[in-house]
Amino acid sequence: VAGGENKAEAIAAAMKGGYINALVTDQDTAAAILRS
Repeated sequence: VAGGENKAEAIAAAMKGGYINALVTDQDTAAAILRS
């Protein structure tokens, strides 16, 4: 579980690095991740 647009870049990096296989977050954070 991760949230907050200010954490989007870190979440995206963790996803790209293969450290995350599932993510529960809010809509605004998800949109920010997609933009990063």
